[in-house]
Amino acid sequence: GTLVDKSEYIGTAVFGDGCAAAIIGPGSAGDWAIGEQQTHTVPDSRASITWKPSNMSYIMFLDKQLGSILGKHLLFNMRKYLREVCDGASASQVEWCVHPGGRAILDALCDPKYFLGVNAAMLRHSYQTLQDYGNMSSGTILFVIKRMMEEQKLAASALNETHRPPPSKAFCLGFGPGLTVEVAGLNKIPLENA
Repeated sequence: GTLVDKSEYIGTAVFGDGCAAAIIGPGSAGDWAIGEQQTHTVPDSRASITWKPSNMSYIMFLDKQLGSILGKHLLFNMRKYLREVCDGASASQVEWCVHPGGRAILDALCDPKYFLGVNAAMLRHSYQTLQDYGNMSSGTILFVIKRMMEEQKLAASALNETHRPPPSKAFCLGFGPGLTVEVAGLNKIPLENA
């Protein structure tokens, strides 16, 4: 297919190749369990992200205003989403696992004008995954979650009296055509001796 809009180049440039899989089963102490999951559609945003097949590939369109559209939507809904999928936790009480669809999306989440209570340090797993691999479509969120889990293991092994334990909840956020917003909570299964 022929790219006809400059924004299609952005969609193509941000994508990388990769694959991921998760083994789902009965959890043990210290594992992460999948909690509440929800799908929401952002009103009047159908053309913000499109994904259309061509003869040679998929052509992705990302609206230049995508970060702003998501920021405004989350301004009015983030606390509700957090409360519902992370048992009432606030933005500062959870690990953040955001699908890094592009830097503009992550930057919008950190933009103080949306009052989301999120900063770049909280999205470190997402920013680093985007830098290292790009947007690998749906599987990218598993790369972000893996980074979070690895950091949690390191923090737990270094835990002593001067450190607080890492959060036991994670807030997962993803976006897709439609414009859809996917939210999910992850909960760490407590250790028996804790």
